[in-house]
This record gives sequence, structure tokens and C-alpha cells, in this order.
Amino acid sequence: MQRYSLPDSGPARRLALIVGDGLRADLLFVRNGFSMVPDSPMVVAPYLRSIVEARGAWGISHTRVPTETRPGHVALIGGMYEDVSEVTKGWNSNAPPTIKVDFDNVFNQSSTTYAFGAPTVLPMFIPGAPPGKIHTWTFNVALEDYTMGMLKHASQYPLEYMKNIQIVDKIVNQTEDLFREFYQDDDTAFVFTSDHGMNTNGNHGDGHPDSTRTPLIVWGKGVRGPLPDSVPSSHEAYSERFGLSHLLRRDVEQADVAFLMSALIGTSWPVNAMGMLPDVDPTKPGYLLPQEGENTLAEAALVNAKVLLEHYRAQDAAKKMRSRFYRPYSYFEKAGTGTRGIGHAQLAMIEALVRDGEYYKARLQAMEVIRRVQDGMHYLQIYDAPVILAIVIFAYLGWIALCAVTVLPPNPDPSRFGYERRVVWSAWLVGIGAAWPLVSWPNELRSRHWCLLVGWAASCLALSVFPLLSVEQEEDLFKITCGALAMCIAGWVGMRNLRPSDARKSPWFKAMMVVLFMGLGVSTALVYFIVRSLRAKQGDGVIVLNASLPFLTRFEISDPGACLLSVFLGIGAWFIWVAVSVEGLFYVAYALVLYFWIEVESVWRAEAVPDTKSSPEGTKRVAYFGPGNFPSLASFYLDPIYRLVSKYNPYLVLVLLVNLLVDLPLFPEDSPLRQVFKMFAPYILLALAFSLLHTRLDIPPFRLFIIALALADVMNLTFFLKVTHTGSWYNISQSFYNFCTSSLLVLLATVACIIGELKLPRRSPPSRSDAGSNSDPEYDSLEG
Repeated sequence: MQRYSLPDSGPARRLALIVGDGLRADLLFVRNGFSMVPDSPMVVAPYLRSIVEARGAWGISHTRVPTETRPGHVALIGGMYEDVSEVTKGWNSNAPPTIKVDFDNVFNQSSTTYAFGAPTVLPMFIPGAPPGKIHTWTFNVALEDYTMGMLKHASQYPLEYMKNIQIVDKIVNQTEDLFREFYQDDDTAFVFTSDHGMNTNGNHGDGHPDSTRTPLIVWGKGVRGPLPDSVPSSHEAYSERFGLSHLLRRDVEQADVAFLMSALIGTSWPVNAMGMLPDVDPTKPGYLLPQEGENTLAEAALVNAKVLLEHYRAQDAAKKMRSRFYRPYSYFEKAGTGTRGIGHAQLAMIEALVRDGEYYKARLQAMEVIRRVQDGMHYLQIYDAPVILAIVIFAYLGWIALCAVTVLPPNPDPSRFGYERRVVWSAWLVGIGAAWPLVSWPNELRSRHWCLLVGWAASCLALSVFPLLSVEQEEDLFKITCGALAMCIAGWVGMRNLRPSDARKSPWFKAMMVVLFMGLGVSTALVYFIVRSLRAKQGDGVIVLNASLPFLTRFEISDPGACLLSVFLGIGAWFIWVAVSVEGLFYVAYALVLYFWIEVESVWRAEAVPDTKSSPEGTKRVAYFGPGNFPSLASFYLDPIYRLVSKYNPYLVLVLLVNLLVDLPLFPEDSPLRQVFKMFAPYILLALAFSLLHTRLDIPPFRLFIIALALADVMNLTFFLKVTHTGSWYNISQSFYNFCTSSLLVLLATVACIIGELKLPRRSPPSRSDAGSNSDPEYDSLEG
């Protein structure tokens, strides 16, 4: 592709780009932003604020999801938004030869680049640059955890976060002084920004506004000074509390910063960039202080349009080669391509306006072309989406039909199922816990099994509380301890009330139960002391092995109740390690509901009541929504991770299956897969319940799972059709995460059901008369 640059050299001879990792815009600009910290200053970054008020231009840089380090730096330096598929590479570069920036960027076009920073960021820009052009200095890998600064501190540590902002402010001051002292001039331009922000829990990666809004301060050679606020005001409620309402706030997209830096130093603009120079828009002040006034700004707008058109032409040609019946973007199809290529007529019009001195109209026309080209590149990116959409829809519909043919009778009654809010599952639990037995059960059956109904109703009501809890859970040691205590009590009661069986008489089973109880107690104690140590910043988490005994044996001679109890305790110890707040209490309530569900279904079948069972899909959904903090895969709470592992390594994701089966806590600290176990653990219990019901009700294996799978595919298809690429980035990311999470649930449920069938042996079920009399201890219900 052809390269373009401004006719004249840029106003600045050099440029310093300073990126504060994980710095939120509001916490940098707002006055008294750390009021919760004793003796905190009114202004946390006085030097940067003085630049904003006296000699620089400022605004908010809006990032896109995922708000991670690699895509943030790529957008700032390359001027483009990397494909989401790069998330499979960990969004960083621990291995530069295989994970590199293979597109044009500001570093490539400069004469020399000196880069100082983290070893997970800088090496990825080296392979794509000419040898010797980029000189890097990185932190020692062994010390990286102690030098990441703001990225490692969140709302739980406001003092540390505040101190890191103050350190960054001093670094900016010292950097500017060093440039002035060394070069003995003021020909340096400075750009200060951040790759991403953080939400209130210190997490990032999602589309939350606190993660997507980062500060942008530009000053030095070639940059305009502060301007009074415009009419209408450039501020809204978010920035009014900054105390800067008298100054103009000029917002940009993160990818626009690359073109701004290229214009300041006069290098060729990155050919893969997709942004727009802020000064192209003639209706708003930009960031530049042009040497030749409006003419320079019009020339910059023309260069911006040429760069994006060249990028579009390359994409258009590549798409045309791969498509048999190609249809170009409608704007350029109607405008005509001419004999000299796409957009030639539009560029000629802008050039004519510049020659005639119509700079305002030239910039306005260039902005229109840039917007159209950006829309055209988006059109090319989703060009194959309708075909892919149709294929996926037909695949889901075919699979749903196959499941229906497999398990449904010839003339099934239609049923309806749907939800939009988590409160629906609380109402569903209340309904099946209280209303269902009262309405559907005969009086004789209710009077004969009133204890069972009371337990069923109480467990459902207890479980109905959890979907109502907030998804924002702060770490609470008291609630974690209460959950562990509830697990011990439930396990002890279950152990005491197991009917005599081969399993209970087995020395191996007794020894295993002792080990499981000890493991639960030790896990609780270790979590308590490690969390207190981390809060006091006296140590880091450790890697431990959880009790895996329930998964290493298959109880050929034990009753199902003993097997369920052992798995309940084994998973419970692990649950304590990854718990944030009430997850342990949820786990106990969920296990009780599953136990009573098995007993209720068994009694229902034994009494020969017409077949009207509760939906297994509802219990499956509560397993997901119940713990309270799984609205997406991008915003998991990180503190439990620090109890286990402290060093980031995306390649450890490959041990997912090992972690799920033998409970080895080996996931990277900021990988959401580390928290997937909290979703997977309830599914194991549900799968065991399915397997036991298959045996008690004389149902072929996996039949209940196939029913639930068909219903889940309806949900998956709904989420797939709701995936959007328009609106706010928060809505876009949520629509994408909803579909991914829903699809992941199907995979987790499949693995869990396989484990359930392996854990519980298939035996010949008793007859209904035998089941009614409960004569076979192998299938006797648990009491208590």
C-alpha cells in the first residue's frame, strides 16, 4: 500500500508517549478522588493538572473492548483495533517470534524509537520493525509483579493506587525536565494516556465505562494550549466533578492517537490505521497548533482520507478475489469508482477545495469521506456474516430437532420457556418449592410425605435468595467462613443419616470421609490466613492440591447417597478456595435442592402420579445464575486468584481439563477460566443427580441431559441472534459475552454429565412396588 504524510515536516522534532497502565480518567482528573484515604491530597496528580490548566490540550480517550494491555497499545501505536481472535494469544507477547505486531505502526515510521516498559508489551513491536530501529529496555521478569504499579491495585487498595498515580505524575515531570536538559530546546511533543481503565473492583477487560474511559493529555511543540469551554458545553455529569468545566474537553477514539502522533512529528502515517485525526472535524477544535494555520489542517485532513482510502482499496481487492458474487460497499458503488480507483473523485474534490482556499469545506468533505470509508471497512469485515449466520441458525435448529425426535413422544404438548432477568429464577424456585406441591400433589400424598415436602420447600426458598444478590461481590471472610461451616454441618448430618450400606461399612469410605472433612477444615483455615496476609500485603498466594479422592474412585458397592456426599465435600473444599462471598452458602443450598429433588421425583414415580416433572433446565440455569457474580466472562473478581497463583502465563490455559478433573489450581491470575470452576462445580452435582434419577426412574442414560440440551440450544440461538456490533461498546461486549457464556454452559454440562455417569454405576432399578416400600437399601433415600 502507498504511504502518505504531510507535505512539510512536523512541528516537533521528537515525541514522548507515556502510557499509564490501567489508569482511569476520573481518578486522575477529579478533585478529592481518594477521600476514603486519610490525609489524601485534593489533587492527586498536580503536575499533570497544571499542564491541563496552563499549557496543554486534554480530553477522554475512549477505548474498545477487550480493555486489555495488548489491544490498547496496538490501538494507540498502530491506530487500529485488533481482531478479537487475538484473545486466544493472551493479548500479550510472552513469545515475540510467535506473537508479534505484523502491521504498520508509528514506531515503524519513526527514525528511531526508544521504548521503556514491561516485557509483555514492548517485545511484540520489534519483529515487525526494521532491525535496529526500536531499542527497548524492559523490567526484569522476576520483578514484574512488583513494578506494574496501577495495574496491580484496585478499589480494595485505594492508598496504593493513589500513590502509584502520584509516582506517575512525578515520572512525567522528571521526563519532561530530562528532555529539555538533554536537547536544550522545547521541540518535544508529549502525549500522556492509558491503555485501559478499571472498574470498581479493579478488573478490566469488559466494556464497563470505567474501563473504556482513559485520560488524554497532549502538550509541547505543535500542540495548542487550553481553550475555554464551548457552547454547548463539552462536559456532562461525568466530567463536571473534575473541576475543569471552564476548559474545553476534546474526546477522541483511542485509535485516533496514532494519527495525532504522526502529524506532530511529520512521519508517514500507519497504513493499517483506521482512526481519524481529531483536527479533521472543522466544527470542533482539535489538538494541533498548525504552523500555517487552516491550510495545514486541511492538508492533514486530506492525508487522513488518502490513508484510509488506500486501506479500504486493499481490503476491497482482497475480498473481491475471495468472493464469487462480490457486491461492493453501496456508497462507493453509487459514487462510482472511476478509472483511477475507488474514492478518486472524492479525493479530487478535496484537493480542489484546498487549492481554492476553502479549508473549512475541505475538512468537512474529508470528514465525510473518512466516515464513509470507516463504514465501508466495517462492511467488508462483516461481509460474510449473513452466510455464517444462516449456517449457525440451521445447525442449531437441526440439533434441536434431533434432540426432540430422540426424547419426545409423537404428540408432545407445547411448552414455553423464557427469561430476561435473574429474578425470574427466584420466582421459579418459589413456585416449584411451595406452589407446585400444594397444587399438584394429592392430599394423601402430602400428608404421608410432609417432612419431605417441608425440606423441599425450605431448600427451594433458601436457594431463591441467591439469584437476587448483586453481581458485584466484595471479598467477605465472614461469609466465606459461614459457607465452609454450612458445608461441614451438611456433610456431618448427611454422614450421620446415611442408611446402612456397603459404602458406609467400608473402611476406605470412612477414611476418605475423614480426609475430606479435614481437607475442608484445612482449606478454610488456609484461605482465612492467606486472605488476611494479602490484605496486609505481607505475602502472596500459594498453590495447593485439593482433595481429589471422590474423583479417583468409582463406588461399585456403595449407595448413590454416599457417592453424592463424598463429591459434595470434595468439591466444597475447592469452592472455599475460589469463593468471594456467599458462594459457599449457595453451594450448600443448591446441593440440598438437588437431594430433595431426587427424593421428590422418586416418591412421585413410586406413587404412580401422572408424569409432570419439574424441568431439569431450570435447575441447570440456577447453577449458573445462583452464585451471583457470573454475568459475563470478562469481569471476574481477581482476589481469590491471588490466593493460588501470582504470575501471569496465558499458556497455562491448556491445562483446563486437568484442572477440572483433578483440581489442580494452575490457571493464570487474570484468566477468567480460573473462575470457571465456580460454574462447573454445581454442574457436577447436577450431573450426579441426573444419573441417579436415570437409575431410579428407569430412564435411559443421558435422557434428561438431552432434554436440557435442547432447551439450552434455544437459549444459545437466542443469544446468537442478539449479538450486535452497534450501540455502546458495553452493549456490544455484553451481547458477545452472553453468547459465549451460554455456549460454554453446554460444554460444561456435557462434561459434567459424562462424569456423573462414570461416578454412579448403572444398576437394574427396582420395581415400582419395591420402590414404594423402599425395601432395597441400595436405593433407599437419605434421611435428614
